[in-house]
Amino acid sequence: MACMMYADDILLISASLAGLQELLDECVLISNEICLKFNEKKSHCIIVGPISMRFVAKVMLGGTSLMWENSIKYLGIDLMAGSSFDVDLDQVRRKFFVSANSILRHCTGASELIKLYLCESFLSSSVVLCYCKFTAMYCCTLEI
Repeated sequence: MACMMYADDILLISASLAGLQELLDECVLISNEICLKFNEKKSHCIIVGPISMRFVAKVMLGGTSLMWENSIKYLGIDLMAGSSFDVDLDQVRRKFFVSANSILRHCTGASELIKLYLCESFLSSSVVLCYCKFTAMYCCTLEI
C-alpha cells in the first residue's frame, strides 16, 4: 500500500481491494479529525493489472461509493487503467509544444542563448517521463 500527496491531491495505491478500502477508511478517519471533507465527485479509481473490471467490488469513501474509471488524472497526468501501468502523455506533449512555440515566436530578435535559457526555465517542468510495471494495482485519487 502506498500514498502520494501533493497539495490537495492524494493518490492511494494498493495491491488488493481490501487494502485500498483500508486506506480509504484511514483517510476518512484522519480527515474527520482535522475537519477536512473529500470531494467524492472528484475522487475516482482505476485498476491496473490482469483483473477484469466486471468483477470489481465497490469501494467506499465515507458513505459514498467511488466510481471505477478508464483513467484518472493526478497532477495533470492521465493514469490509464489496463493490463499494465500506462500514462497518457499526449496532453503534456501538446502543452509543451504550445509553450515552446509561444516562447520562440515572441523571441524572434533574441540570441540563441536567450531562447535556450527561456526554454530551459519554462519548459523543464512540463517534461515528465514515467514507466513502471505492476502485476496488479488498484489506484484511487482523492481531492479535498
